[in-house]
Amino acid sequence: MKKTSEIRDIKKWQPEEIEITDEDVKRMELEYKARFRRARLEIKIDANLVEYPVAIYDKKTKENWVRYISDDGEMISEIGSPDGCWTGFDERVFKIGMMRHTKLIPGMNLLMSFFTCSQIREALNEDVSTQRLMESIKKIVTTHIRHKKFIVNKIVDGDKNKDYWVLDGLPLTQRYILTKSEERGECFIIWNSFLIPNWTRYYHKLNYDDYKRVKSPIEWRIFEYISRKLTGNKTYPEHWEKLCKKIPITTVNTTWRLKTLTDHLNILPKLGIQYAPKDPQQIRKKEIIRFKRTKYFKGYIKVKEEENPTLEEKLRTLFVRLDQDGIALEPYATLKNYFRAVYPDLINLTTFNKDITPNYLNEIREEIQKEDN
Repeated sequence: MKKTSEIRDIKKWQPEEIEITDEDVKRMELEYKARFRRARLEIKIDANLVEYPVAIYDKKTKENWVRYISDDGEMISEIGSPDGCWTGFDERVFKIGMMRHTKLIPGMNLLMSFFTCSQIREALNEDVSTQRLMESIKKIVTTHIRHKKFIVNKIVDGDKNKDYWVLDGLPLTQRYILTKSEERGECFIIWNSFLIPNWTRYYHKLNYDDYKRVKSPIEWRIFEYISRKLTGNKTYPEHWEKLCKKIPITTVNTTWRLKTLTDHLNILPKLGIQYAPKDPQQIRKKEIIRFKRTKYFKGYIKVKEEENPTLEEKLRTLFVRLDQDGIALEPYATLKNYFRAVYPDLINLTTFNKDITPNYLNEIREEIQKEDN
């Protein structure tokens, strides 16, 4: 629209002896549109944010941000919330609980989650109060991300140019509704679509049963990070001190930091990953730990992406997208009846909302009719 407006301004201030017809304006508009169709952006976060720490496992910390600092002292990433940085428990709620109830809504290109606290408790297999779960979920949905090496591949007429942008304070979610009622607690979340191809969707790909077998938060993080590196590679070498930073293991004392690392590496052979050396003294001497996949290694796999959202999930996402939060959390039967009643109005709304198409609304209506029959 901006370019169209500029073209029309040109028509106004051109000297009178230069005649520009309406056809000229339309032709220039089409040229601009064609140019912008040829130019597109490919967004990629360097090495994927999944490689950078999201939680601090020191229970005494009062930090709001988990930071990753490069060897030369440059801040690469910061992840945190106004309610404090993630703990091991928050990380577990996110990875094992919330991500298990997350699906992609193809018709609107949205990643959404709808769940109750009871479902999160069941996934965690822990007897934890609704209040604690809601506090953790609130911290997660208010998380922001800062990242220094944000790669943008700008493609113009087939030529690709790489550029680096700074990602400053990107929210993890676009929208969320949290309600607490007795032991239930309902949560509806739309994740930031900017992160769908990168950080958010990666948490769909680790095997859920493997996560349940790992008990310690540090072990979860080591398993996740090394799995990321070995997916697509048979072996992977890493300096032990750099590995500690990626977890993170923040103990100041070098001896204790190395001991903490080696104690938690012991889980890897059970998950299909061998490594050497194992002795702390040998690791200190050689500095490099080499990791290798075995035939039992599963790595990152597609799980949730292949599952279609249910009709209920589509309806709830639709009404949240239309800023009708009260309707979105109504009982499922009410949702269907309301959709039938306002269907003609929703079709008219698609004129102003490019994320929702008439075809998508028609698909939902047909699914409702099929289900009711």
